Amino acid sequence: MVTDSFVQDLRAYIKREDEKPLLGPSFYRGLVNGELSREQLNDAHWMLSMRLAKALGATDKEIMHPVVAKEAVEYVNWVIELGRREYSLVTLAAMSIGGETRSDSGMKGIVKALREHYGLSKEDLGFFYAHMGEAEAHGEPVFEMVQEYATTEERQQKIRDNIKTWCEKFNAAQEGGYRVAMELDQGVQVHLS
Repeated sequence: MVTDSFVQDLRAYIKREDEKPLLGPSFYRGLVNGELSREQLNDAHWMLSMRLAKALGATDKEIMHPVVAKEAVEYVNWVIELGRREYSLVTLAAMSIGGETRSDSGMKGIVKALREHYGLSKEDLGFFYAHMGEAEAHGEPVFEMVQEYATTEERQQKIRDNIKTWCEKFNAAQEGGYRVAMELDQGVQVHLS
């Protein structure tokens, strides 16, 4: 497969993935409909930023020792291991193409819901505003690098597989976060330093 065709296939895959809510369907639906409490939002999405967590009422202790979904821990461990064992472009492609190129559509709905249902200010939501409009800036250069790198079927398959795995693991982490927030799962406590 020529690299142009490969990159177009990646774009088509991400376009299909972009039709799914970026933060997992249950979390996204609950947030957009205003069905989650501020406490549930803290538990479900603690990693967004300290400012957002504090705006929702999190304490410093909760921020430094959050209870998270085991799927979130598995996702982070997978990304770290991928970075250790693969050529860095493979890791960059998985995260940038898998996540950065599809973030804008989901973020706009989340920001609107957080402002309308939870009364958060633009300052509270700075994490989201900082990332809106960045999909093109973060994703497009990676597509170009992938096009130069993925000149063999083996390299193309490696990138394809890791983008798919990134999407699956990230979505599982978001759904797991929703289950922890809704107290359907106990989650695990992590310690940040």
